[in-house]
Amino acid sequence: MKKPVYHFFLIHAAFLFLFSACTSDSVDRSPSRCLISKQTSLQSTSSANGKEVEIDGKKYTVSVTYDYAYKYDNENRLIQTDSYEYNRNPLNDTYKYSYPHPDTLVSLAPNKNIYILNAQGAIIKLIGSKNQYLYDSDGFQTKIVIAGFIIKRTVMNENIVTEAVEYDGGRSVYTYDYDLAKQNLPTVSMQWGKQSKNLLIREKRVDFDSFGKQHPGDYIINYQYKYDQEGRVIRKYYQDPVQSTSIHLVDYQYQCQ
Repeated sequence: MKKPVYHFFLIHAAFLFLFSACTSDSVDRSPSRCLISKQTSLQSTSSANGKEVEIDGKKYTVSVTYDYAYKYDNENRLIQTDSYEYNRNPLNDTYKYSYPHPDTLVSLAPNKNIYILNAQGAIIKLIGSKNQYLYDSDGFQTKIVIAGFIIKRTVMNENIVTEAVEYDGGRSVYTYDYDLAKQNLPTVSMQWGKQSKNLLIREKRVDFDSFGKQHPGDYIINYQYKYDQEGRVIRKYYQDPVQSTSIHLVDYQYQCQ
């Protein structure tokens, strides 16, 4: 069976599928006062249409794989996602979200979905489904049961440090390491509970079959970052764990309050 490349941020991405920056010196422009307005993913390509970037002294040809643009209400809740995916058949979609009641989130396009929220504004139920979303007392999502997956997370010092993903035919275990001196990126979708406090620098995945036997080898990703003058992350990049000559990048833009 093919081993799934699975990352806990894909749960957030599934849901998403599912003002320009301030210039006044009097405005607090620290990372905690800014929201991500656009996210662009790029990766190595052999296409003649790619562009050249230099990372740590090495030159790579990359192309865009997707763009996400985000809009928020005055309570910093996500109200719209504009997505454009370039892989295979280009796909352009707009998803809108509304909050008709404090305990209700409605998402539109391609289908209408209604979610029930807890007192902290995190999703606990999708109407019409058997999905389960459980949280700890601090607001971290610690267990998810969804479409053939059971995901369990361990939190330590306000960071998600382990994640076990059970699926038909096996299990994958992830461990995460953080730069404790760096604050994490702003949360795009607060409806999935708290995210880790600090910046992710290393991810390791180990796979097991249905009998508990470990597959040979493991996957390790070491994340690196580029910052702007205000200390915000403007680029995340990492070498592909399978093809070391391939690089992945995610560029970020912000709106600041």
